[in-house]
Amino acid sequence: MTIEKFIYSTEHIIITEQTKPKDLLIQLRSHDTESFDYSFFTGALNYSISKEYGLNDPKILRIHFESGLFHDIGKLGMERDFINYPGAFTLQMYNEMKKHAIGGGELLMKLNAPQEYIDTANYHHCNFDGSGYPGNLYEEEIPFVSRLTRLSDSIDAYLSKRCYKEGGPANEALSDVMNYSGVSYDPKIIDAFAKVHNKVISQCHKSGEDRPSKKMYMHYLVLIYLSEFEFTSFDDILEKF
Repeated sequence: MTIEKFIYSTEHIIITEQTKPKDLLIQLRSHDTESFDYSFFTGALNYSISKEYGLNDPKILRIHFESGLFHDIGKLGMERDFINYPGAFTLQMYNEMKKHAIGGGELLMKLNAPQEYIDTANYHHCNFDGSGYPGNLYEEEIPFVSRLTRLSDSIDAYLSKRCYKEGGPANEALSDVMNYSGVSYDPKIIDAFAKVHNKVISQCHKSGEDRPSKKMYMHYLVLIYLSEFEFTSFDDILEKF
């Protein structure tokens, strides 16, 4: 592979006055289907966790869902082979990959997207303790929706099978993120996720599955928390949002 495949750039993305944020989601789905799928699960987790956090305003819940959909929109600036690289990144590759956060925020700013979308793209890799990237934000200095998406994105990454790893067991998702409470993740948001997780796992157990797959976990998550949207396919997501 040539070095150009591992250089971050959004110069090829054409944005006009007619371009809408949803158009970028359509591009992401075409560019890398798995990234789009992961973004949906991140959005669904955002929505579910927000409900258990005590947020009931439909507008806020919708914004949190949509912020999850757009959190990795900056990956449009990465070649597909870069996104799905099966080996360990070199330092140069890692530094280029990190640009997808600010790059996504810049794309959304050009579209005058809601500030929550922009904040989520920019800061969804910021850790609660001030580490991560772009960094220099601590605890509640990080926008709430970014802290929320930091957790949801990590849960998805843990559960998902990637070209470089197997997916983690769904029943252990809570214990995995608990190890980083107060470090990577906001403890209060983890508490809300614990309620989500326990409800989903309970339904999986009732169905006779002690070690549910991500697909089953996702099925019950949507059934319990997002049933009002009546999703039947990913096309429904683009139609409704």
